[in-house]
Amino acid sequence: MIGGVLICLIIFTSTTNAANSDFSLTLIHRDSPLSPFHNPNLTRYELNQAKFDRAIAYELALSVAPSSPKLDPITPQLIPQKGEYLVRFAVGDPPVPVHAIFDTGSSFIWFQCQPCQKCFPQKDPIYDPVRSEPAMSFQCTDALCNSTPSPSCGPDQKCTFLQEYLDGTFTEGELKRDTFAFEGPNGATVSGLPLVFGCSHNSIISNPDDWADGDRAGIVGMGRDTLSMATQLGQPAFAYCLLGEPQQSMTSRVQIGASPRMWGNSTAMLGGNSTEMLGAVYYVAMLESISLGAQRVVDVPSGHQVTLDSGTTMTYLEPELFDPVLDTVKGLMKGFEVKSDPEGRSELCYGATTKGLIEAGLPVIELGFVGGAKLEVNVESLFLEVAERLVCISFRRSTVRMTIIGNIAQQNNVVGYDLVNERIYMSGAFDCRMY
Repeated sequence: MIGGVLICLIIFTSTTNAANSDFSLTLIHRDSPLSPFHNPNLTRYELNQAKFDRAIAYELALSVAPSSPKLDPITPQLIPQKGEYLVRFAVGDPPVPVHAIFDTGSSFIWFQCQPCQKCFPQKDPIYDPVRSEPAMSFQCTDALCNSTPSPSCGPDQKCTFLQEYLDGTFTEGELKRDTFAFEGPNGATVSGLPLVFGCSHNSIISNPDDWADGDRAGIVGMGRDTLSMATQLGQPAFAYCLLGEPQQSMTSRVQIGASPRMWGNSTAMLGGNSTEMLGAVYYVAMLESISLGAQRVVDVPSGHQVTLDSGTTMTYLEPELFDPVLDTVKGLMKGFEVKSDPEGRSELCYGATTKGLIEAGLPVIELGFVGGAKLEVNVESLFLEVAERLVCISFRRSTVRMTIIGNIAQQNNVVGYDLVNERIYMSGAFDCRMY
């Protein structure tokens, strides 16, 4: 997609200057025709294969991760090109469009800026703070400098950051503040919102061959730490609905403000000492059960904490949860032939289509949380078609003693975060095209 089209998508019908307004971020699946990552030459099978490949790269990065005090326990697990969902907004005056990965598992905003020492290819114009009148830098002595990843002093005592990732990728640059513009109610623009972010001038990736594909983006961290977008905006809540398989020109929304649409039962948003190494900066809840239709598969041991992470593709269950889920699925799939994925991407594959599984009555998986919140994982999210008549389960065995609910499992559910009362709401099955 050419840059001019993307710029037009940022132009809305009117402008509002209100830091406390309800507003939204446009949420785009990375494989949608509206995404700068869109490749019209890839088949649906190849797109699903890429999801598994991204998961395998993530797991490999975990397995070889160095023990470094600079590496936060979750944030660096995200490899910057691995996110499934992008948000778009505009930065500066005049406004420049930006696409970045939407990530509830990290707490920093960064994207590429001029001047570029080494920038990855991108289809949006690269933001230049020199051309934006409201842009400002921070000195090393500014209090916010200590909240950046690996802060240090650059030329002229400017505050600089270094964000590292487990695959060896890193990005570095200066800490900046500028005005952001988002979509508001009825298509209006909410503009003039000052946010602090990382202005990346230099990115180094582990595989130099990857530079050619342009398959990169910055990150919008929505976690609970000081410099996340959620914290900086100071709004009481946000909610989102992740579209499943990309549809032509379809988008959904991240709604932010006093009254985002969220419903269903809620569960406690854990924080403080109760989350042990996870701390209070991630969205952690207590899992209570896993069911497949009416059949209770697992009564989860008391105190089992899970992280909801929109920046991770697959869902990772610890072995005591993963094994009974796999066994129950096998028991319900006796009418289908077990197949081996020639690429070894998944532990369980069948000679079938997702349509065939639905027609056979394979039920949804329900993740039940303390307090009654329920996340429903439908057949299209549980099994991905990776070749003609070959479907593979998207749940994966966790090797790091941590259960992470990734974005595929969250698809077609409204997930809402009440930041004031520290509750997470889950709607159950919902058509995200309506959100």
